[in-house]
Amino acid sequence: MTNDRCRTTIRVNGKRATWLDFGFGGCQGVAVVLLFGVLFLYISARFQFEPGEEYLPVTITYTASKEYTETYYEDGKERTRQRYDNSYQYIVDGVRYNGTIEKVSYGMLPGMQETRYYNPEDPNDLSEWQSIRDMMRQARGVIWAAVIFESLAVFFKVISVNKKRALSGQKKAYEESVRQDIQLNRETYQGLDFRISRERLFSELEPMRKRIDKLQRAIQGIRKREALGIRGIIAIPLYIIQAIDAARLPKLKNRLETERSVFDREYKMHIAEPILQHLFEEYQYRPSQGFSVSEIVSFQLIRTDLRNVESEDYIEGVYHGIRYRQADVKREASLRDTELMALENGLQGRIAVYDFNKQLSGEVVIVTRNNSIVEKAGMEKVSMENLQFNEKFDVYATDPHTVFYLLTPQFMEYLMDLKLWGDAIFRFADQKLFMLRNLVGGIFEPDMGRRLDIEYEIGKSYNELKEVLDVIDVLKLEEPETEAEQEEAFRDPWEKVSAEGPAPEPKSMSGFRLKLE
Repeated sequence: MTNDRCRTTIRVNGKRATWLDFGFGGCQGVAVVLLFGVLFLYISARFQFEPGEEYLPVTITYTASKEYTETYYEDGKERTRQRYDNSYQYIVDGVRYNGTIEKVSYGMLPGMQETRYYNPEDPNDLSEWQSIRDMMRQARGVIWAAVIFESLAVFFKVISVNKKRALSGQKKAYEESVRQDIQLNRETYQGLDFRISRERLFSELEPMRKRIDKLQRAIQGIRKREALGIRGIIAIPLYIIQAIDAARLPKLKNRLETERSVFDREYKMHIAEPILQHLFEEYQYRPSQGFSVSEIVSFQLIRTDLRNVESEDYIEGVYHGIRYRQADVKREASLRDTELMALENGLQGRIAVYDFNKQLSGEVVIVTRNNSIVEKAGMEKVSMENLQFNEKFDVYATDPHTVFYLLTPQFMEYLMDLKLWGDAIFRFADQKLFMLRNLVGGIFEPDMGRRLDIEYEIGKSYNELKEVLDVIDVLKLEEPETEAEQEEAFRDPWEKVSAEGPAPEPKSMSGFRLKLE
C-alpha cells in the first residue's frame, strides 16, 4: 500500500514536517534572506552617501583589460577561473582620474564607455549609483520578491492554522460529547441490572487511577524536556535536569507498567466481562492482544505508515449469528513531528470486522468527506441525491450498481446518526465488512485524567459496543439471500422492464438516484 502522507513529508532540522510546514518555513526563510540583503544594501548606502547628497554623472572610458587566472577552493578541491582587471579613466573639471573595475569571466574592450557617478567632494570616489534612493531603486525587484515569498508564507501558515483548528476541534467535540453523555450512560447502566458493587470497585480502582495519572504526567514531562533543543551556556541547567530525568525514567516506566497492569485487570474483569456476556452469544476477550500489522494491512482500510501501530483489547464473538471481531488501534505521533503532523498522523480508534452472508459484486468503500488515508485505488466515486448524506460521506465502488443494494434508507440513517469525530471508513469486500473509526478512545479504556464514575464507564462501554453491533441488524447481515434476490439486487436499472416502452427513471433501493462522477 502507498503512503499518501509520507510522500508529502519533509525533514527540516531533524523534524518531520508536512508540506504546509515546509511551505511556510521555506517561504519565510527566503523572504528573510531577501530582506536581510536589502537591509545590508541600505546600510552600505548609508555608509557611502551622506543624507540628501547626490553624486554627479560622469562618463568613464575603458582603456585596457588585463586577464589573469585565479585559484580558489570549492568542495575541498582546488579550482581555477579567469578574471579581468579593466582599467578606465574619466575627466572631472579638466582633471583626469584613473581606476580599475574587476570583472569575472569577461573583459571590457578599450574604448567602451559607461556612465558612473562621482562624489563632488572627492572625484576619486566613484559609484554605480547617484544616491541612496537610486541605490535602493535597484533593489525594488528583491523587495517585491521578498513581499511575494512572505505572502506565500502567510498563506501556508493560515491553511496550517485552520487545519490544526479543525483537527483540534474534532477532538474537543468528541470530549464534549463524552461529557454530555454522562447522564445517558448512567441511565443505560441502570437498565442493564448488572450485579456490581460500585462502591467497592471505586474504592479499589480510584487510588490506582490517581497514581497512574501522576506517573503518566511525570513521564510526559520528561519526554517534553528531552525534545528541547537548547544550546549554549543556558542549556547547562537543562542538561543536569535531563541527566536526572534519564535516571528516573526507567523506574517511572516500571512503576507505571505495574500499576497499569493491575488496574486494567481489575477494570476489565468487573466492567468488560459483564458487558460482553450480556451482548454476545459466545465470545473471546484478550485485553493484551489485538490485530497484527499484517492483518490490518490486509483489511485495506488505510494507507498510512503502520509499522508503529499498536493494537489491543481484542474481542471476538457471535452476535445474532454473525461472527464479529474488534480491536483498538493506536499510533502515537513522534516527538520529532511538527504540531500539525502530530495531529494528522495520530491514530487512535477501533477496527471492527463483520462476516457478511451476502454476495456483493465488487467492493464498496464509504468514508467521511475529504478522507485522505483511505485506500480507494481503482474505484469510481458515486454520489447520492441525499445532500445531507453527501455532505458527510463519500462513496466509492468498483461496480457502482452495488451501491443500490447496500445504501438502504436504514443504513444511510444509521451512518448519519453515528458519532464520528475523526476519519471513519466502511469497506465491503470478500463477504466481509471492515470498519475503522478514528479519534475515539479505547472501548474499555477510561479517561485516566479524571475521577472514575463506575455507572458512566459501564454505560459508555456498553453503548459504544452496541452502536457498532447495530449495523448487523441494520444490514441484516445474518440473513443469507436467495439467488432470486441476488439477481434482482444486481439487475441493471437502466434495462427496459418491458417491451411497451423505456423503463422509468432508475431509482436506488434507498429512494435516491446515484450520480456517477
